[in-house]
Amino acid sequence: MRSTNYLNCILLLTLYSTGSLIAAEINKPSKENFNLPHFNEQITVDGKVDEAVWKKAAQFELNIETAPGENTKAPVRTTVYMYEDGENLNLAFIAYDPDPSKIVAHYHDHDFIFDDDLVGFKVDTYNDSLRSYQFFANYLGVKHDSIEDGVIGKDDLSWNAIWESAGIKTEQGYQVEFSVPLSILRFNDSLDVQKWGFDLLRFYPRGVRHRISMNKVDRNISCKLCQNPTFTGLRDIKTGNNLTVVPFMTAIQHEQRVNPITDPWTDSGVETDFGFDLRWGVTADTTINASLNPDFSQVESDVAQLDANQTFSLFFPEKRPFFIEGSDYYQSLMNIVYTRNISDPDYGAKVTHSSNSNNYAAFIANDTETNYFLPGHSSSNIASLTTGSNNAVFRYRRDLENTSSIGTLITRREADDYQNTVYGLDGVYRFSDTDLIRAQVLLSDTEDPQAIVDEFGLVSNESKGSALDFFYRHQGRNWAYWGRYTQIDQEFRADLGFLPRVGYKKYLAGVARYWYQESGNWWNEMSLGLVALEEETIDGQSLDSTVYGFFNISGPLQSKFEVNTVSGETYWQGVAYDINDISFDLQLVPLAGINLFFVASAGKNIDFTNSRAADTLRLSPRIKLNLGLHFQTELRYTKLILDVEGGELFNSTLVDARLIYQFSVQSFLRLVVQYSDTERNQSLYLDPVDAKSKNLATQLLYSYKINQQTVFFLGYSDSSFEDDSFNQLQKTDKILFLKMSYSWLY
Repeated sequence: MRSTNYLNCILLLTLYSTGSLIAAEINKPSKENFNLPHFNEQITVDGKVDEAVWKKAAQFELNIETAPGENTKAPVRTTVYMYEDGENLNLAFIAYDPDPSKIVAHYHDHDFIFDDDLVGFKVDTYNDSLRSYQFFANYLGVKHDSIEDGVIGKDDLSWNAIWESAGIKTEQGYQVEFSVPLSILRFNDSLDVQKWGFDLLRFYPRGVRHRISMNKVDRNISCKLCQNPTFTGLRDIKTGNNLTVVPFMTAIQHEQRVNPITDPWTDSGVETDFGFDLRWGVTADTTINASLNPDFSQVESDVAQLDANQTFSLFFPEKRPFFIEGSDYYQSLMNIVYTRNISDPDYGAKVTHSSNSNNYAAFIANDTETNYFLPGHSSSNIASLTTGSNNAVFRYRRDLENTSSIGTLITRREADDYQNTVYGLDGVYRFSDTDLIRAQVLLSDTEDPQAIVDEFGLVSNESKGSALDFFYRHQGRNWAYWGRYTQIDQEFRADLGFLPRVGYKKYLAGVARYWYQESGNWWNEMSLGLVALEEETIDGQSLDSTVYGFFNISGPLQSKFEVNTVSGETYWQGVAYDINDISFDLQLVPLAGINLFFVASAGKNIDFTNSRAADTLRLSPRIKLNLGLHFQTELRYTKLILDVEGGELFNSTLVDARLIYQFSVQSFLRLVVQYSDTERNQSLYLDPVDAKSKNLATQLLYSYKINQQTVFFLGYSDSSFEDDSFNQLQKTDKILFLKMSYSWLY
C-alpha cells in the first residue's frame, strides 16, 4: 500500500518525539490574582461609562497582542473597568482607535459578530480550566455568548443567556458596557469567597485580525484556559432557584401536492398549537428543562449541499434551541448523539448537573417519526418506521486533574419491535503541556422489525457490535503530530448518532510544522503538513490507502491561502482506483464589510454510481457583504462536473443566496433562495436516470427578539422541482408559519 511507508515514518517520528513525555508533568503556569471589588451600585447599561462607580472599579490595560503577534505590544490602547454589585458582573471597555472611521461594526443577529471590532471577556467559574463562559459585543450592542471547552478547544455557540450590553462610538474610538447577572452562571455557591479564572479581550480587524489581551499566551501550552489569571471576590453569593417559563404559540398553514400536474393542492388549514418551555435552576449545580408540545421547527435554513456522487448521508448541524442548549455535555470522540435524528417530538425533558468535578446530563424525547441509518463500510441507507419512538440519552463525566476526564455515555431508542442501545466509556488524559490522549469504547445492541430486515436484506433482526476509537495529539508552538486508530464492527449501530459508516478499521497519522512572523510582515503564520491514512474492512480487505498534504499561509487583508493534495488508492466494490486531487482555498477581506472566499479542486476520483474511474472539477466561490450598518447579503455558488470515459457524466450547479435587512439588534427580515440544477448524460449511466433535475426552495422570515426566549417569527416558504416529466419548475409545497413566545423569569 502506497501510504504504508508514510504512515510508518510518521508513527516512528511520533514515538521518538514523545518517548520522554510519558512521565512528564504538566507545567502549571503561575497565575496572577486580582481582587474584584464589590460596590452596591448598579449601572445604566448605555455605553456612556459616566457613573461614578467606574472610578472605584478595578482597572486593567489590554496591552498584549497574542495573535498574530506572539505576546507583542498591542497596536491600540484598551482600558477595562470591572466590579460586582452582588447580583451582576459589570464591565466597561474603553477601546481607543487612532482612526475611528475604520471601526468595523454592523447590526447582526445574535452571535454573528466576529468580523467586527469587538470586546469581551471570559470567566471560568470553577477555576478548573475545563470550561469558561464567553461574552462579547460590538459598540452597536450586538451580543455573542458561548461556552468554551478547555479540553477539546471548541466553543459551544448554542448557549444563549439573558444579559445586557450597550455601546457608543466616540471621537477616540468606542465604549461598551456589560452587565451579566450572576444567576445565569454556574458556580460553587457553597464557597464563602469565589476565585474565578478570567480573561479580557479585544479583537481589532484591520490588515490582520489582532487578538489583544491582558494576558500572555504560551503557544507551547495547548491548554489556553490554564493560562488565564484569576480574581478573588464575590463573597457569600448564591445563585437562587431561577425559574423561567416560556409559553408559546405556533400557527402553520401547509399546502402541498405530490404530482404538480395531476394532483390538486391539499390545504391543511390553519393548524394552531400551544406549548411551553420550562427552565428551573434547582440549585447552583443542577438545571431542569422541559418542553410540552414543543415547536421544534428549523427556523434557521440549512446551508444547501450537493449530494451528487455521494455514498453516505450528508451531515447538517442542529439548530433547534431545546437540543442545542447544553449539547456540549454529550460531545465525545465519536458522534453518537445527533439529535436531528429526532425529527418531530411531542415532548422533551432534560437535566444537567455540574459540581465538584462531577458532571451529568440526560434527556428524553418522543418522536412521532422514526428514521435511522443502516450503515455499511462503503455506503449507508435510511430506514423508516411507521410508528413513533421514545429516545433517551445519559451522560456522566468525572473531571480529573490537569483537564483530564473519564466518563460514560448511554443512548436508547425504542419503538414497536425495534430498539437500539449504545453504551460505553470515554476519557481524556493530558499528560504534558502539549500532549493528550482521547479514547472511547462502545457496545451496541439492536433489534430491527422484520419489515426492515426484509426490505434491506439484513442478516438478522438482532445484532450486537462494538466500536473503539483512540486518538493521540501533540500540539506545540512549532510542531504538531497526531495519530488515530478507529475500529467499528459491521454490526455496530448508533441510531441516535451520526455514524453512517461501520465495518472498518482506520489507521491515521499526521505531522505539521508551523512558522510565525510578527505583525507588519507580508505574512504572519504558515504551516506545512502530511497525513497518511489506511483503511480496511474488519476482515482485512483494503478500503483506502492515501496520503494527504497541506500548506497554509496567512497574510495581509486578513487573507488565508490553503493548498491540499490527496494521492493514493481507494477501493470501491472490490476494485482499486487511483486517487489524485488538488484543491485551493482562498479567503480575504479586501475592504471592511466585504469577505471573499474561493475553493477549487480537480483530480482523479470515482464515479460511485456506475463503479468506474472519473475526473472531477469543483468550483465554489462565496461572497459575504455588509452594506452599511443594516444590510447583509451572502451568496454561495458551487459547480461540480464529473467526467468519465466517453464524456461528461453530469454537471451540477448549486446556489444559496441570503439577503438580510437588520432593522436593529432585535429584528430582521431575511430572504433565502436555494437552487440546484443537475444535467446528466443518460447514455453514460448503467441504470435509467433523469436527464435533468432542478430544485428551488425559498424562505422569507421576519424575526423580532426581545431576548433569545421572547421572540416573534412570521414567515413563508415554498419548494419546487423539475425533472424529465416537466418542462419547468413546478411548485409542490407552500407553508405560512407564525411563532410567538414570551419569557417569564421568577
